[in-house]
Amino acid sequence: MEKKISQLVESGKVVEKKGVVIVIDKRIQVSNSTVTGSQFNTGNNVKQSISQANGITAEALEVFLSEIKKMPEGQEKNDALSDFQNLQEAVEKNNWERAKGIFKLFSETLRTSAAGVTVAKVIGLLPPLP
Repeated sequence: MEKKISQLVESGKVVEKKGVVIVIDKRIQVSNSTVTGSQFNTGNNVKQSISQANGITAEALEVFLSEIKKMPEGQEKNDALSDFQNLQEAVEKNNWERAKGIFKLFSETLRTSAAGVTVAKVIGLLPPLP
């Protein structure tokens, strides 16, 4: 086993430090990315961060909000914007039952949009994302 690891180290496929083996996959290239809050942000000049709000990504909420903003001006859009603020607060507080109830207030068009389906999955109204 040690011989195989040393061969992998020599080939550049793994790095071994203090008995810990780290797999290096040169096929993966990441640029202009940031991750924080992780114990895996190691290396030379590595800056990493993850934007996530209590299990639901900030991007999913932003995309859902952009769908709301596309609605024509009027009371329905104003109600949806207000409901979105309440949904966002419920998610930030991990109040999933409240988030589910608020989500059901949105129009069927918003709930069944791609962004709406993503939000429904992460708050537990639909089967989780794979």
